[in-house]
Amino acid sequence: MRRVLWFLLFAALGAASKAPARAQTQATDPELNKGIQLVDEGDFDGGVRTLTAVVRRLQSSGGSGRDLSRAHLYLGIAHVQLRNEVAAKSAFHEALRADPGLTLSADEFAPRVIAAFQQAKKESSAGPTPRPPSSTTTTLPPPPPPSVPPTVFLEAAKSGDFATVRTLLTENPGFVNAKDTQYGATALHWSSLRGHTAIVALLLDRGANVSLKNNEGETPLTVAERAKRLDIVRLLREAGGTSSVTIFEAAKLGDVSAVRRLLDENGSLVNLPDTGFGATPLHWAALRGHVEVVRVLLEKGADASIRNTDGETPLQVAERAKRTEVVQLLRGRGTQSSASFTDAVRDGDLPKVQQLLSANPALLNQKDGAFGATPLHWAALRGHAEVVRFLVAQGADQSARNKDGETPLQVAQRSRRSDVIALLQGAPAPPPVTRSAPAPSTPAPSTPAPARPTPPPASAPAAHAPASSGPVNSASLVEAVKAGDLARVRALLGENPALLNVKDPQFGATLLHWAALRGHAAVAEYLVAQGADVNAKNGAGETPLQVAQRAGRSEVVRVLTKSGS
Repeated sequence: MRRVLWFLLFAALGAASKAPARAQTQATDPELNKGIQLVDEGDFDGGVRTLTAVVRRLQSSGGSGRDLSRAHLYLGIAHVQLRNEVAAKSAFHEALRADPGLTLSADEFAPRVIAAFQQAKKESSAGPTPRPPSSTTTTLPPPPPPSVPPTVFLEAAKSGDFATVRTLLTENPGFVNAKDTQYGATALHWSSLRGHTAIVALLLDRGANVSLKNNEGETPLTVAERAKRLDIVRLLREAGGTSSVTIFEAAKLGDVSAVRRLLDENGSLVNLPDTGFGATPLHWAALRGHVEVVRVLLEKGADASIRNTDGETPLQVAERAKRTEVVQLLRGRGTQSSASFTDAVRDGDLPKVQQLLSANPALLNQKDGAFGATPLHWAALRGHAEVVRFLVAQGADQSARNKDGETPLQVAQRSRRSDVIALLQGAPAPPPVTRSAPAPSTPAPSTPAPARPTPPPASAPAAHAPASSGPVNSASLVEAVKAGDLARVRALLGENPALLNVKDPQFGATLLHWAALRGHAAVAEYLVAQGADVNAKNGAGETPLQVAQRAGRSEVVRVLTKSGS
């Protein structure tokens, strides 16, 4: 019925048409005529699909300005009828750029179409004068090198700066599919993630490739679906976008065939950490208990010693999640040897250290990938004198240096581990103490890895000293927030309020980001009350509220929403 009424309306008004947009002769392009007819008949979804394809073809082939203007115009009309006002306005902008003299007749088009078109025309006239289309087909010289780098264009797409995106695209059409170096994301990825519908529509009109994938294997449509940007999802689907399954999603879902296919296409994905948690596909498969996926990943070369942002190996993740079969598989493959040995050293578990080193003597001086620290560095840092004594007796290299250039002795000196210092300097040391964990006065942190493999500066208190005995270390405060230890957060922040909005160097995350990610609503509420910046963005451009929403932390979402973020 909707199509019939629309067709009858145009049929009744067609003879009296005075609008330049509806020429009395058909366009020379048959697909353009088909798209216009679909809009005239009320098939607006079909019109969008057809006219979007026409626009791309005309832009790439240098078709006539008149045809391009008409294609954009009717694309905008279709979007108006589909209630896609922002996309409609973008299409009208492009129609006017191709034909600045374009006008519509109120006798022919619906009031809503006229209103949207006039608004777009007003905005276009306020900006730079559009270039009129050429009446003849000419071969243009190659464009000059861009005067600005693509990063400026990508930042404009991230922030929703429509005017800058349009200007830079006009000057540098090649920017449309440019990728950033960190995430491999195009402007279409970023605008889809951030919900900038008008920019998405503009990019599609300018020929953005909807099939390009970022470093995690996501197309713009996949990103939009993940971010729940429904208007943009519809636009991208209409433009032919397809949703891609990433290596992480395949690992999470236990999709063995998809994991195999993705790794056959790109073997480097096997150890790729995700941007949210630093978790590899093996971490996700271990967490979800997908044994067959774990087996495939290991066959493809997955590194089971890689740690996520919480310092966990896939084995530790599986143990925490009680995935017994995965634990057995990882242990059976011997993948846990290095990671377990380091953990035993850090925990001061001498019997386990002795057992693992006896089975694999090569572990004695092996350095970890993250910090360049040997087992002796870790034992010195944690103050485990009996483990230090054992490692030294086995021939541990006391001159080895970590990534900060420190020997185990220097680490012990900076962390004020007097018994370890005595051992490493060759002085008589206290008799060994049999224990399998740190002393009760030294509580183990909630995450196994420190912010750095070295202790805090010499002016900072030792790990067993009360917090008030020296300056507060930001890493200690971050760990307290991650663990949800509100009392310690209060104490540490009370001593150094300047740390409230400090960002960590690795992820650009504030304390409030970490509290949001871990779901510690009480800590988040306290930080907000102290004046934490609820609009601060991490390295991925997310606010604490967006992090909480992504992580499904409903209580934190309520706290942050109530705070006005």
